Amino acid sequence: MSSRILLLLIALLPAWIVSVQAQSLGDETILSRLGDPVEVEIEVRDWQDIELSVVQVASATPLQYEAFGLLYQPLLDTLSFNVFGPHLAGEVKILVSSREPANEPFLELLLVLRRSQGSSLREYVLLFDPPLADLQLSTVKAQQPAVPVAVTEPAPLVP
Repeated sequence: MSSRILLLLIALLPAWIVSVQAQSLGDETILSRLGDPVEVEIEVRDWQDIELSVVQVASATPLQYEAFGLLYQPLLDTLSFNVFGPHLAGEVKILVSSREPANEPFLELLLVLRRSQGSSLREYVLLFDPPLADLQLSTVKAQQPAVPVAVTEPAPLVP
């Protein structure tokens, strides 16, 4: 077996081992904007069966990104992952954050959640909105007419 095929199998192994448990990672909420440090919350579902004290969360390796045909960006190396909760509402979330700004409008995140029962692998595409100043400027420009409007005299009233 060639070394390339062996590396591909090793990269895919975590996803294959526990693909049944992938439902424990839920939706993401993006809290930051383009140009700001990354701040994203990811919901953890079915956490009651997970021993939270031994949970490890990380981005997948560059080899795993390559195996899935995803772009591995340098910003991924600066991300930190923290599990917090349960809150009063019974929620457990993962906070994904960085000190470095997100300078690209999107980030492909291949998230690995390891626990005593196995691990989960899930892809997230994080889309960062432009800064508020850019949004306000584009709103003002959109409100201005693009073509000057010709002012005409009203037609005389005929009795």
